[in-house]
Amino acid sequence: GRLIATVPRPGKYQATLSNGKTVQTDVSSGELPGALTLGPNWFLKAVGKDKDGKEYTREYHLAELKDWTLEPVLRTFSGQGHYTLDFDLKPEYLRPGLELALDLGEVHDVAEVLINQQKVETLLLRPYRVDVTASLHAGTNRLEVIVQNTLRNRLVGDGLADDPNFVVFKNRMFYVPSGMMGPVRLIPNRSVELR
Repeated sequence: GRLIATVPRPGKYQATLSNGKTVQTDVSSGELPGALTLGPNWFLKAVGKDKDGKEYTREYHLAELKDWTLEPVLRTFSGQGHYTLDFDLKPEYLRPGLELALDLGEVHDVAEVLINQQKVETLLLRPYRVDVTASLHAGTNRLEVIVQNTLRNRLVGDGLADDPNFVVFKNRMFYVPSGMMGPVRLIPNRSVELR
């Protein structure tokens, strides 16, 4: 049988089999481009509901991704954050034999990934990573990530506003991280045979 390994970067790879035989391969930098960090010019549309159930939207242009609780206006926000970014992808990232993994980095809590307006996957747990090879093309691509946080920060905000139904949160006030902090990267991987 053949032993196939998926490698994330150029270098020498080897494995020792149960019979003591060592197999290896070399992957040159020409065969595998480096990881591509996406950003910094993200657009964020935060969509939530007020106490009366009326939907509201806030829009931001972000120089960097960060925890919503670090922004005073978003500190007590619970809802969906729609992140959008257009990025250019060089043809070298789409060569045969390469796979591209989208790694969202740090996310709180659930992330739905769309590329070029097509749903790729909903990610619930770490690592927030998905194969996006089939969704990308050379040139400009659009990445959308819809992040849903928990209700905790909203309940803290209601408690701080002296809502009698949520006063318990005023007495136990702490915020939980929310949103997509990244870094967001495209990570090329290559399948190679160890001989």
